[in-house]
Amino acid sequence: MSGIDVSTGGRTSVDTDELHEAAARLEALAEQMSDWRYDLLSAGSALAGIPGASVYDFARDDLAAADTALARAADSATRVGGAAAIAASVYGGAEDVAQGLLDGLGGFAARAFGLVAARSLPALIAPVVVAGMPYVAPALAIAGVLWANPVTRRAVARLGSDLGGWVVANSRHVSNPGAVGLVRAFVSVSDDLVAGATGVPRGAAGAGLAGLASSPIVGAAARLVDTPVTVAPVGRAVTAPPPTGVADVASRIPSTPGGGPQVRIEKYTSPEGGARWAVYVGGTVELAPGSSDEAFDIESAVTTVAGEDGAAYRAVLAAMEDAGVGSGEPVAITGHSQGGLVAAAVAASGEYSVDTVVTFGAPSAQIPVVEGVTTVAVEHTDDLVPALAGTEPVDDARTVVSRDTFSRNSEDGSLFGAHSIEEYERTASLMDASDDRRLVELREALGRLAPDASAGEARLYRADRVVP
Repeated sequence: MSGIDVSTGGRTSVDTDELHEAAARLEALAEQMSDWRYDLLSAGSALAGIPGASVYDFARDDLAAADTALARAADSATRVGGAAAIAASVYGGAEDVAQGLLDGLGGFAARAFGLVAARSLPALIAPVVVAGMPYVAPALAIAGVLWANPVTRRAVARLGSDLGGWVVANSRHVSNPGAVGLVRAFVSVSDDLVAGATGVPRGAAGAGLAGLASSPIVGAAARLVDTPVTVAPVGRAVTAPPPTGVADVASRIPSTPGGGPQVRIEKYTSPEGGARWAVYVGGTVELAPGSSDEAFDIESAVTTVAGEDGAAYRAVLAAMEDAGVGSGEPVAITGHSQGGLVAAAVAASGEYSVDTVVTFGAPSAQIPVVEGVTTVAVEHTDDLVPALAGTEPVDDARTVVSRDTFSRNSEDGSLFGAHSIEEYERTASLMDASDDRRLVELREALGRLAPDASAGEARLYRADRVVP
């Protein structure tokens, strides 16, 4: 048991590509055994033409037995290969149909609920709204005055931090694969829920919660609260050996303590003078809104999901520009949590020649995969963060590596134990030990950073918001 599950094209539990490849290998084996039978027959015919060959009659029996065994083996290979090919075709079609039916039924139920709620709730809450209308304007004015005061904002941030700590301390019942699956399913139908309530056509709001977040209203709000960022290198450039595998890549992602660097960029120069780049992006540092000058905060994540250029996204582009990354030079980019979201967004933007994307625990399922770009999303089944993006499209080209860490993390009941970069490093080690074709191709792609294994140059960057 490898401890990990690997799938491509939505949440597919059986890899039909592997079945097709197995069928092709079995067919090739059957053809090879047919060639061997021909060689045996040729040997038997040649033996019959030798004068005095009767002393070799024992060989005739052996040749006949070998021919019979090869015939049976070739027939078995042909039948099993054909069954595998049929199974791959049938399963692939059934998977698509089943997923389509589930999506359709879930969407229909969500739209129906939204429609009923939209029709019944107004009558229930209208008396409350009418009674509270005289107090709305004064309340908004008071809230605005309080929010403009830095002391009040810090108090709200502290309250949010304390609330978050309480949730983490009492999170045992939601930090499990079943609860995470429910969150993923709810997120995936949230746009249908809103569509039913508002009467807009399905899909007008996008896909799932990510689609709602990318609506024009949310995008405009994100632009209003966003601020400029400054980016500067931290310390001097240091020599860096090329990564030796996926676990080594994960270990190089900045751990993002408060005030520390959030981006690491490595440059590898070939003997011919060409440059290849590796970019590592850390995760969210500040969860409380409006509390600091941290660029990798929750506002940045929401802004990036909304399809806007969030603070962390702009920080990574600025760091890449400062490092000297050329628009046509190959880039492998990886990130954890919000850093993975940013990594996927940078690849999708087309501003740089990204050829490899690896994300760990990132809510990036709705960011399109660029054709020809090796894209691997590593997600734990009990990690809430990637579930917030819903389910990948059925025809999605990214490879998803999943692992259940609940048995390890359930003892301390930590909400984000499965989300930690340390836990993802353990999963990456299992990926390095896997002989799955897709993970072998990923390791080969990472190996192209420095084909001659020569050392490169690494530099760290720190981004801060410019708070007015």
